[in-house]
Amino acid sequence: MGIMFSVQDILVERLKRVEHGYWPHVCDQFASGATAGIISKTAVMPFDIVRKQLEVQGPSRNLYVISNIPQYNGFGFAKCAREIVRTEGIFALYKGLLPSLMKTAPSSAVTFWVVNECRHIFSEYNERIEESSIDRAPINVPFYPVYDFGTTFSRR
Repeated sequence: MGIMFSVQDILVERLKRVEHGYWPHVCDQFASGATAGIISKTAVMPFDIVRKQLEVQGPSRNLYVISNIPQYNGFGFAKCAREIVRTEGIFALYKGLLPSLMKTAPSSAVTFWVVNECRHIFSEYNERIEESSIDRAPINVPFYPVYDFGTTFSRR
């Protein structure tokens, strides 16, 4: 998630500099969200492949429908990754990337659009509340935040 949010922030800043009359703000959010999802999923995919290979190992390994699952018993994470690359090649760490990207790109685009629109709506709401509370407050009355913990301090 950290990769996705940082890539999206960078892309939003870059896309703000591009000004087109027919490229609305929503397209910036969709494009940056989808690209951020693609980049982050591609970066994390090898770790997911190794994790899934290690999860398949275990006592119930023989109960799976596919009988030719590679066996990596007693391997750690790095050793399993090296073994996958040695036996199947470097591209084995990216098995299933295309279907995963077909799911990730639209979902992250919509997610970032919703998040950014909610941020915008809440910031406008907060500005309106601050403006209305400043307009109604008497000039010489200090503002004290209300904290009522229900305790009183008295001397015995």
